[in-house]
Amino acid sequence: MDIDMPGMTGIEAVTKVRSINKEIPILMLTVFDDNQHVFDAICAGASGYLLKKHISTKLFSAIEECLVLK
Repeated sequence: MDIDMPGMTGIEAVTKVRSINKEIPILMLTVFDDNQHVFDAICAGASGYLLKKHISTKLFSAIEECLVLK
């Protein structure tokens, strides 16, 4: 899930998904690396948070972590 999306932020979308399904893993994939965005995403129910600049080296491990947390 990206944080910056048209129509609704990713954080709003995570909140909506969590209202329907508390168990589905949600990995935030974004360019925002400030503490407030990370905090807001995790508080909304995101399972993990990955910066797009690390996608080539950390995507698979981030997905695995989200699945383990499930």
